Amino acid sequence: MKFLTKLSLLLLLALLLAACSDDDKASKDAEEPKTTESEAPDEEANSGEEPADDPTEEEETEEQDTPGGGSDEAVKIYEQLEAAFENVESSSSEISMQMDIKAGTEEGTMSFDFETDQLHTTGEHHTTGNMYLDMQGQTMDMDMEVYQTIDATYTKNSMLGEGWVLDGAGFGIPPSTGLDVVQSMQVLASQLQVDEMDGNIVLSLEEQKLNSQDFLNDIVSQNQMGIDTSVDYEVFLNDFFLEIDPSTYLINYMQFDIEMKGNDPELGETSIALLLEYGITDYNHLSEITVPQEVIDSAAQSTN
Repeated sequence: MKFLTKLSLLLLLALLLAACSDDDKASKDAEEPKTTESEAPDEEANSGEEPADDPTEEEETEEQDTPGGGSDEAVKIYEQLEAAFENVESSSSEISMQMDIKAGTEEGTMSFDFETDQLHTTGEHHTTGNMYLDMQGQTMDMDMEVYQTIDATYTKNSMLGEGWVLDGAGFGIPPSTGLDVVQSMQVLASQLQVDEMDGNIVLSLEEQKLNSQDFLNDIVSQNQMGIDTSVDYEVFLNDFFLEIDPSTYLINYMQFDIEMKGNDPELGETSIALLLEYGITDYNHLSEITVPQEVIDSAAQSTN
């Protein structure tokens, strides 16, 4: 049972890395470019003619916005990405996660695949997918579907049958918008490589050892989730890949491959290998999340 408890916490960690909460997302204000023009001479100012554009300034601006540079450019792209998300009101996304866990003599595998339509302005969403668990010879293979509105949450999963369940009038945790994960990795922005691939901007980083406490504390504080950070994990980032549309500065696709190793006081040596893939297929195309009447009727019957 101890392993089951720890596994639940590790699932929360995986969901944190998938950025479960976007209620408190706080985008930084991008710095406004500083103007370096010197004041015009008196005779030019009095002539009534506008000073000619400085071609050097235009070239410098183009160089800042063109992929293929170094760390300063990656930081600026991060700022533009965050600013662009301020104008996102809805999205459709696909997320998949594979997590392999070893704790002492026990080990397990967990994975999920979900598709989500979400309103960013309210957190309302419709999510469908599958969650799989294989632990010490015990397996769980569960299909899930959720409609979450401000007023209610409707859930159906294959382990509870075909009917819908009304989870109450409270509002749960919204799924990831993608920006959350990006913000969690912002501490690495200055180390990212900037490239161009198929007309898109690509930010990437490979084989990087992270400061585990700073990394975990940043994730926990951003997502307001309770998780035990007392275990001194070594965190290794194997791969971080982020593809951005240069016309909108919004995410197309993201991949996140990480390993954690530590010594748990109760379980002994513990390791976690996590692979996360996240793609957004559409932006600003939804105005509401509508719960079908048959779902409402089925949930009402289950409460009677």
